[in-house]
Amino acid sequence: MTRKGYDTDLNDAEWALLMVTALFSWERTGCQWRLLPTDFPHWTSVHSYFDQWTNDGTWRRINDAIRQQVRTQARRGPEPTAGGWSTVNV
Repeated sequence: MTRKGYDTDLNDAEWALLMVTALFSWERTGCQWRLLPTDFPHWTSVHSYFDQWTNDGTWRRINDAIRQQVRTQARRGPEPTAGGWSTVNV
């Protein structure tokens, strides 16, 4: 049975933002999953997304996009070249 939505329900973009914020909080504080603040989704949901996004490469794509944006804003090339390392080679 499909649940009828409420006007107050979050859309997919809002859920994604909330989940990313929860994951950044977890990563930044190094807390145990069960100790995530209660205003985030349940820790099992956050942990599940973390595993899924790690396995499917989402975290790597997010990191690559942020790194490229920061480097471009600093008027540097979007990819690092020191030591011959580049995400293109990975």
